[in-house]
Amino acid sequence: MTTLVVGNIPPPVDGAGMVTKQAINFMEEELRLRVEVFDPFDERRSLRSILVYLKAALRIAKPDVDNLYIQGVQGERMFFVLFLLVVAKIFRTPAVHHHHAFKFIDSPSLLWRAICSRRFDVSHIVLSPSMGQRMESEYGNPNWNFVSNAAFVCDEFIESRGSSADQELDDLVVLFAGVAGIGKGEDIVIEAVRRVRSETGQPIKVVLAGRDHTTSEDFVEVTGVLNSTQLAERMSRASVFALPSNYAPEAAPMVIYEAAARGLVSITTARGCLPEMSQELRGAVRLAEPDVTVLAEVLLTELAGARRPSIAIDFDKARSQAINRFAKLFTPDSEATELSHVLLAQLVGAQYRSEVFSLAANLGCDFVWGDQHFQEHILSTPSMPGVSPRVGKNKFFFGRRLVWQTRSFRKMLTVTTLVIEANPRWLNSVLVTLARKSLGRHTVFWGHFDHHGDAGNFRRFVRKAYQRLPDCWMAYTESEAIRFRKSGLESVAAPNPLPPCSDPGFVVSGDGEDLLFLGRIDENKGLDVVLKAIASGSEETQLHVVGDGPSRLDAIELAAELGIADRVNFHGFLPCSEELHSIMKLCRAIVIPTYVGLNLTQAMAHGLGALVNSECSHSPEIEVARRFPEAVIEHDGTVVDMCEAIAELPSVDGTPKSAALIRAAYGSNQWLNGLTKACSKRASGGSTNCTHSRSTSLQTRKSESVNGTTNAEAL
Repeated sequence: MTTLVVGNIPPPVDGAGMVTKQAINFMEEELRLRVEVFDPFDERRSLRSILVYLKAALRIAKPDVDNLYIQGVQGERMFFVLFLLVVAKIFRTPAVHHHHAFKFIDSPSLLWRAICSRRFDVSHIVLSPSMGQRMESEYGNPNWNFVSNAAFVCDEFIESRGSSADQELDDLVVLFAGVAGIGKGEDIVIEAVRRVRSETGQPIKVVLAGRDHTTSEDFVEVTGVLNSTQLAERMSRASVFALPSNYAPEAAPMVIYEAAARGLVSITTARGCLPEMSQELRGAVRLAEPDVTVLAEVLLTELAGARRPSIAIDFDKARSQAINRFAKLFTPDSEATELSHVLLAQLVGAQYRSEVFSLAANLGCDFVWGDQHFQEHILSTPSMPGVSPRVGKNKFFFGRRLVWQTRSFRKMLTVTTLVIEANPRWLNSVLVTLARKSLGRHTVFWGHFDHHGDAGNFRRFVRKAYQRLPDCWMAYTESEAIRFRKSGLESVAAPNPLPPCSDPGFVVSGDGEDLLFLGRIDENKGLDVVLKAIASGSEETQLHVVGDGPSRLDAIELAAELGIADRVNFHGFLPCSEELHSIMKLCRAIVIPTYVGLNLTQAMAHGLGALVNSECSHSPEIEVARRFPEAVIEHDGTVVDMCEAIAELPSVDGTPKSAALIRAAYGSNQWLNGLTKACSKRASGGSTNCTHSRSTSLQTRKSESVNGTTNAEAL
């Protein structure tokens, strides 16, 4: 597929130039479209511009052109856009027109009426729903598509963005980014900060980024224009971002989404799309008017604890939705994506993944797995709704250090796309991937970037060599996907999905005082450490153990030996039901003594806080904990430190807001989208000119959820 892009691509500093460049990167990198760029907007060479338009028109006539993508323009260039739309209509080429400002609505003209009329097969991209509604009202054309600029934020603003530590008073920084002198409000920011400094005595600083700023104030730093990396670094050190704009043609500034990607609170005004942006990013603060007194009052409130990791979750959701909408304009069949060419191979078929595997099966995905894991007590589930896997026997060697799976190699070798659990100790994954590479077949590994960060040199060498085998990696988190890409490896994020729940609306009130242990009970889960900590701590602490496993009887005996049998309740394995919910209502937090897993996301998605082991950095869900520091207490896995963490329990604040954000980010469709995207990343034989890769995925066909069981059974 070929898309012709007609638009302005200056250096990606700000505005439409950055959006254009990132949109092209996405089309090439993620949608695997062949992009040809025609850039006629050099006003100093008008003859060349005309020739470029004519060349683009001739190219539209070629049969291999599937789409025309036009950036919003003004002035006499609108004649040429209208000319291209006429040519596209003649040759029945769908066109997408991307508007970057309100001028086509605020200043309607005959040319705009022609371009925005329903006579052409044009899909119009607008920056907010209100912009689309105004367009429909002005021109009578309902064919508008809301794609927020969140879709085009550079990866620099997302990489390594974890939760910031509490900032000291002398580190309070108000960041402003914009062009000086056009009403963006830098003077209001400076005056408001001066008042706050005078009233409180706090050494608050202002950083002005952008063109043409000058000041003599000693508390103001002027940086000039910053590139993406520099601005992202400044945002990571700021306390709040302020843009009290009174700029008349204000639209949807990229910098608001860039700040949100870093978890930074934005203070804006009711101009252009800013009100809708503040609704989309719920942690943003909107001022009715760009007033110094009001801004000073807001700063006094926001500077105390402005960094809100949940804003980054809001941004992720907005970005994913925007990417999906943009993708559907150029690949309209993406919503009906089939997985009939895909085989998903696992060591075992875990029950807690029944819902997502059933969803993938509904799209045609096939499965193979073995009978048991390296740990003998972890067995495949006997059945999953809608899933009919080929089940082989796992044969172990060298003291269960290596495994070979029977009845699966041939099927793994011949399928069009293989998605296989990444484990170098699984001999099938190594041998079948090498064979598939020689045949030019697409292989995806699903696993961690670095499962054993403290491994010796030889094991690290083996893992790095192993990482080079597949065509693409399906990582558990966005941060892991970024680490893969930094190492030169193709990667997408497919978050480990929440277990299915019979009551997705259930959220605890946060009034409970007990602790919850949720998951399998075996020797490497550390329940013994929790019991010893309970015995050494307050006599009022109650523990609810939900789950089963080979070490359950040992744990019951240990509780009796420690004299806390009356304070530890063993409930066994429970499906996600009213009984489990009633237990959660008694609890304030989940306690996780070793590595975290789905038990963390399941508990936090229901509003509980968490006591987590900070030493287990390879666990993918640790990223969730670090996005919500107000809901998490960290410990080092020892009895003494866990006792101290339990003593801090009243300070844990698991909230319904956090629960909703986690559910949005870790739902089944998020994983399914990652799977679909990884399977679509086929080696095309061509190269791209992309400098940034994307991590959100195309939207797949909606499928009904299948009821299953939970409790992180096989974690």
